[in-house]
Amino acid sequence: MNTGIQDGMALAGFLVTALHSGNPDVLDRYETQRRPVAQGVISLADRLTRIATVSRILTPVRNVLLSLLGLSSRFKSSLSLRLAGLAIPRLPADRLF
Repeated sequence: MNTGIQDGMALAGFLVTALHSGNPDVLDRYETQRRPVAQGVISLADRLTRIATVSRILTPVRNVLLSLLGLSSRFKSSLSLRLAGLAIPRLPADRLF
């Protein structure tokens, strides 16, 4: 959901810029900026799904490892930001539009 909201905000910014500048080519940058964010979120969700669905033999190992990782506030914060699409590197503000 966060990615969709961010996409809407980015698209609105590109539309405003295209309308004000009279240059519709500005809209071509939208995909360049937003696709890596979406791909990062999808890739992480895929990896987490694979971890969640390991075989029964590996389940105890997975559970211990996740419990240990859960003790790290840095890990939890990083994971949350990456899942929300907020930890993906962004272009500097002057290069957005």
